[in-house]
Amino acid sequence: ITQVVQQQDGQCILLSDLQRMDASSEPSAVEIQKDQARQALLLHPNPHSVLFLGLGTGISMAGSIAFPELNRTAVELSQGAIFAAENWFSSVNDNGVNQAQIKRDDARHYLNTTQQKYDVIIGDLFHPDIAGMGSLLSVQQFQREKNHLNEEGIFVQWLALNQFDTDSIQVVLRSFQHVFPNAQMFM
Repeated sequence: ITQVVQQQDGQCILLSDLQRMDASSEPSAVEIQKDQARQALLLHPNPHSVLFLGLGTGISMAGSIAFPELNRTAVELSQGAIFAAENWFSSVNDNGVNQAQIKRDDARHYLNTTQQKYDVIIGDLFHPDIAGMGSLLSVQQFQREKNHLNEEGIFVQWLALNQFDTDSIQVVLRSFQHVFPNAQMFM
């Protein structure tokens, strides 16, 4: 279940399962969310295409607008999140949803059925404790993502470290490094 709540101060909050705050229109939160795309795209010498695994509010994708020639695709399972990005968060996502192909699909299914390759793939934040989400941080999923990168392609996986216990984050990091042995971690 995805819901948007508008607070008395006018700020919008995207909630999943009516309790987790996934994103906010609060100005400092917006800049941090946009950095998820900006930083990933700046790591690539000349990006022409980007795949966002998870659209959410579209704010992260808005960080890619500084790259006007970029071909943007976002995969989002939740119709509620797509609706929220188009209607509730358009003022803070710079109408970025209108500049992208939005695929309503599961990230695993999409990567198993498309032949498309990308210069940059961005795995947005996933809640590892929600049923099925942990598989988005598995060796198998990281391999799917690697298989859809162009030569010189970059995959970035954002992790909310506060959502993991020590053992779980170590498993995710080892899985990532197994598929991407030259991986780097930024905090």
